[in-house]
Amino acid sequence: MTKRVVPRDAAALVITRASPQGISVLLGQRHGGHAFMPNKFVFPGGRVDPGDARAPHLAGLRPDVLAKLVREG
Repeated sequence: MTKRVVPRDAAALVITRASPQGISVLLGQRHGGHAFMPNKFVFPGGRVDPGDARAPHLAGLRPDVLAKLVREG
């Protein structure tokens, strides 16, 4: 019988680096013992903790970036 796995909220970072050879992307590989997506390549990140919302902002978002993130319904 397969165990039902419910995904949790998480945060991810997409880290890229440009070089003369092209663009590199940082990925990690999940452990084979994980119930959810074992052995898959993923962006680094982790679960969302309640304290994440209280982290101070170093700077505000540019208006054009903020407009892309805000959805009005």
